Amino acid sequence: LRALAQDFNTHLITVPGSILPPNLRLGVAICARDALLKCKTCHEDVIDRRSSMACPLPNARFYSIFAGWRHEPGFPTDGNNDNEISVSVNTEKCLTTIIHALICHQDRIDQLFYEDAVAALMSCGILDEYADSFDADTGRPMEKEDAELAARAVYCEIIVLAVISQALHLTFLSLGDGEVPALPSWDKMKGAPQPSNIRYRDLLKQVRYDKASAFSPFFVSSDVISDSSEYNKIRAGTWTKLPYVPLPYRCAIFAIEDFVFFRSVQATLYLALKDMLLRWGVLGPSRCPTVCRRDVEAVAGATAKAHRCTY
Repeated sequence: LRALAQDFNTHLITVPGSILPPNLRLGVAICARDALLKCKTCHEDVIDRRSSMACPLPNARFYSIFAGWRHEPGFPTDGNNDNEISVSVNTEKCLTTIIHALICHQDRIDQLFYEDAVAALMSCGILDEYADSFDADTGRPMEKEDAELAARAVYCEIIVLAVISQALHLTFLSLGDGEVPALPSWDKMKGAPQPSNIRYRDLLKQVRYDKASAFSPFFVSSDVISDSSEYNKIRAGTWTKLPYVPLPYRCAIFAIEDFVFFRSVQATLYLALKDMLLRWGVLGPSRCPTVCRRDVEAVAGATAKAHRCTY
């Protein structure tokens, strides 16, 4: 596990992001850990579901709800400290909302949240440097379709980095095995490569959707244009490691380099796929003789009480 944590640090320092620059990639990893233990607002909601959250109205816009909360600490910002990360207010708010929602309120992330988050990423300024790179490389401004696909790719990059950081953080906390390995310092991140700024419409023949399984786009190996200039922006070894995985994991493939590393994290921390996909029956006397009806009802009652739901 400690070797895996060190591998993640090396990944952050040496591997370019798809779209996010190094400072924001480190910020995502830090913010994910802060959200778990330090955000009082999120913790109060998890423990004591507010009336507006316990049984929300249909089509509730959870992105707007979470964006209206005061998350402290938020995304790492410039405090006249060379070791901290400078980020605009709009970008900070957008990133903090997405990351805190993922870490503390994952049950509220639905399709409306996803679409609202993508819209916020398109407008918060996080794609400004990507747009400048696009213009310089192609000699034309970025079109709406390019911006939307880039925003969906950034969402993937944020989610994958946050999940990896959170998984390592929570694993070490659960094991109680000494201190959680620290993330890289900002000084070390100064030498990290700049983002690849992948133009996905030039890399792919098509973008796929499977709304029955996931609301985010994805692609498979046969969709990749191997003679595209964008293909060579990804390290050669990464393409050979790009596995076929089922939905919804496959949607994270837009963060190509990070997705491959995420799969190595899964291989270390997760059950083997053959065990994970076993058909799990209802927990009860037929499967576990020590569990009786009153045990099941006690758990159901405690869950209903915790969520202030009369169900």
